Amino acid sequence: MKNKISNSSDCPSELSLIASKLSKISKYEGCEAKVNGLVHSTFEPASGNLLLFNVGNDDYTKAFKVVIFQSNFDNFNQPFDFYEDKKIAVSGEIDSYQGNPQIVIDSPQDIQIME
Repeated sequence: MKNKISNSSDCPSELSLIASKLSKISKYEGCEAKVNGLVHSTFEPASGNLLLFNVGNDDYTKAFKVVIFQSNFDNFNQPFDFYEDKKIAVSGEIDSYQGNPQIVIDSPQDIQIME
């Protein structure tokens, strides 16, 4: 991908991004960031090994993903659908899966509900 940060030392500090801007987010793979957007839906595949928040777009194929692995489910006191239709800011390292940007989180402290 063009213009991608090649070294984490090149990452800006206090990086804040908008979830609906996937191409911009993708440029910061490997960087710590806060990504802001509306949680349009949550999805748990039949395997049950993870849960996805689709953020920033109601079309899940174009949404930024927040990923929670099953090993961390017990860290969350709220049911996951609690986050649906809420504006959030999620913090973590920008990663990608099959070319789509995402942040993997471990605890609810990684998510801030925005008013």
